[in-house]
Amino acid sequence: GLAALMVLWIGAMLYVTILNRQPALTQPVFAWAPFHSYREVASGGNPEILRSNLMNVALFLPAGLLLGELLPRSWSLPARLLTTLALSVCFSFAIEYVQFSHLLGRGEINDVLHNTLGAVCGSWMFSPGRSPTAEAPA
Repeated sequence: GLAALMVLWIGAMLYVTILNRQPALTQPVFAWAPFHSYREVASGGNPEILRSNLMNVALFLPAGLLLGELLPRSWSLPARLLTTLALSVCFSFAIEYVQFSHLLGRGEINDVLHNTLGAVCGSWMFSPGRSPTAEAPA
C-alpha cells in the first residue's frame, strides 16, 4: 500500500510540475544562487516568494513520510536520512532540469533545497528511534 502511495505521489508531482505546464519562457533560465529568494524578499521583493518556498517544502513532505516507512527499519537514522536526502535531491533536480530544458519555468536550486528539506523532515519525523524517549536497544 505504501509503495502504491509513493507511485501516486510521484505521478502527482510530475503532473503538477511538468505535465500540466505549457512552455512559458522564450529561453531557458536556471537560478543557481542558493537562497536567492530570501535575499530578494529582504531587499523589498515580493513576499509571495516565501509562500512558494514553504509550498516547495510541503510538496515533498509526503515523500519523506513514505520513504521513512518504505526504507528498511534495520537501517540507522543517518542512513535513512541520507538516502532520503539523495533520492529527493535527484528527483527534485530532475524536475527542475526538465522545467528548464523544456521552457516550462525557471529551474531553481532554491526549489531543490526546499523540496529536499521537506522530504528529509518528513523522513525524520517518523523514523524509528528518533524520539529521545525511545527505548534503547537491549
